[in-house]
Amino acid sequence: IDPVWVETPLLGVDLRYVESDEPSRVLAGCEMAHALADTVEDVTPYGVSELIHIGTYNCRMIEGSESLSEHSFANAIDIYGFQFDDGTTWTLIDDWEHDTDAPISDGAVFLYEAARRWHEEWIWNIILTPNYNLDHDNHFHVDLKPGLHDLLIPGDRYYGPAPYRD
Repeated sequence: IDPVWVETPLLGVDLRYVESDEPSRVLAGCEMAHALADTVEDVTPYGVSELIHIGTYNCRMIEGSESLSEHSFANAIDIYGFQFDDGTTWTLIDDWEHDTDAPISDGAVFLYEAARRWHEEWIWNIILTPNYNLDHDNHFHVDLKPGLHDLLIPGDRYYGPAPYRD
């Protein structure tokens, strides 16, 4: 209902689709636009200049179910990574550390801590990390599914080994 175009830069941070060289606006539901702004506000103090995403609005089913994805309502974004003021880029595909509960690289620590903050601050209702399943191995899926508040890793784990990588 009543989607909006979120213009880039958003609060000084460019929004860029992963397969594009240029920043561009994204389509979002009103609540998602606010959550995206909160996400940008959270990472800006770390020197983030660009949020790289895989997409927002996409009318489709959740794989393996008969339910519409929150992407269908423009209430979700898949975050691929971040570029920083100094040109450094940290992505989920390159910097997320699987099979650990204590990441050690700077990129992995940043990504793990960002997901934890977004969950603790209730910015997003659902956060799927690369440890969730192979479909999410290269991004954070974050959405605003009503009535939920989960940082989803199979079982009780947040950082633990990804069961699909055994």
